Amino acid sequence: MYIKTVVGVILVQKSNGPPQWVQWIHHAEGITHCEVCLKLDLCYFTEENHPPCPHHPHCHCTLEPIEYALVLLNAVAKSDYRK
Repeated sequence: MYIKTVVGVILVQKSNGPPQWVQWIHHAEGITHCEVCLKLDLCYFTEENHPPCPHHPHCHCTLEPIEYALVLLNAVAKSDYRK
């Protein structure tokens, strides 16, 4: 359960447990490979916030559901914030 404040009103919203996660899986079929799909390979996304799949015509990638525990154990975020 979490609490959200909207213009001075407190709304209590119940969540149905942890968010649902999917993993982008690139399937190498054919001669050419999309650079974007290769970068997305094995990335984790919430079910509500993932790139469109199929990503382009002739895309063989899939989104596979994964356990939330695996996301917590294995997720790593890298961000280069140099200016």
